[in-house]
Amino acid sequence: MYSSINTIAIAALLSLLSGVAVFLQGVREERIKRDWLNFFTELSVAFVSGATAYFAAAHYQWEEALLFLSVLLASNNGRETVTKGKDMFLQAIQAIFIKKGV
Repeated sequence: MYSSINTIAIAALLSLLSGVAVFLQGVREERIKRDWLNFFTELSVAFVSGATAYFAAAHYQWEEALLFLSVLLASNNGRETVTKGKDMFLQAIQAIFIKKGV
């Protein structure tokens, strides 16, 4: 449903824009050191979070506007999104192995 190049490109650009915004806000608040490593780290985390939101929204067949909103929210809160996703994944894996008795 959302496989058009335009939708994917807009979602990717929104994610990267959020990464830039988070980096600049962090530099302004003096919680992020202004260097290239931190810049690309924020871009990467925002992109991964935005892509995760994109695929989740596409899976649940959300409307396009809601899809873009989820991409913006996830990519703007990239670290929290990645941490929460990792925790949910680990809980799911543990539940599978506990049920099987492994």
